Amino acid sequence: MRAKSSSELVSEGSAIAVIRSWVDSTPRRVEIFDCKPEHGEIALEALQVTARSPLGALALETGGMLVDNGWIRVLGAGCMQLARTIAGWNNLPCDPGDAYLPGAMFVADDVLGGMYAIDVGALGGVRGNVSYYAPGALVWRDTGLGYGDWLRHILLDPDDVHAERWDGWEADVRTLPGTHAFMLDPAPWNPGPPFCDRDRRPVTMRELRDALLRRS
Repeated sequence: MRAKSSSELVSEGSAIAVIRSWVDSTPRRVEIFDCKPEHGEIALEALQVTARSPLGALALETGGMLVDNGWIRVLGAGCMQLARTIAGWNNLPCDPGDAYLPGAMFVADDVLGGMYAIDVGALGGVRGNVSYYAPGALVWRDTGLGYGDWLRHILLDPDDVHAERWDGWEADVRTLPGTHAFMLDPAPWNPGPPFCDRDRRPVTMRELRDALLRRS
């Protein structure tokens, strides 16, 4: 099947205004970044989804976003603050990069290495839903939400329970590059005290992702 061009994929408009309305309404602190237009077009063509979808709109028109003071990093076309593209992070043809997980598409992660991915047949959930890989559980769990509903949920329905977080976490996360996450000691997949009481050191997200997936 012929791949569609970016002009074809934007012909019916973009969902970016809807996403920005969610950002404007959220009680969470969110940063949404611009991207270079040519990078957005590359990302959209790699995904082969229309810009009318929230996934396509974020890929085309943003460098990604940081949600909840940077705790969650949602991937887009890449930018200085979040120097990982959704295409490269999934090793899609137009932008080869890191090794990807066949049958899934990584779309976001958090600062402790938790990963969000769209299930394309490999994660055991409903195809098309976003699943979450908890670094302590080492299993993928279906959120029950497609990408657009999941994005709206993390923006507009913040969780009031932050058992994983520690005093001063906001300042620590502000210093963490978008390419990195915190590795815990003991590691999150090992028994030990609550995550908030473990030692932390920054490592590349790729290093932590590979360590987690080797144990799944």
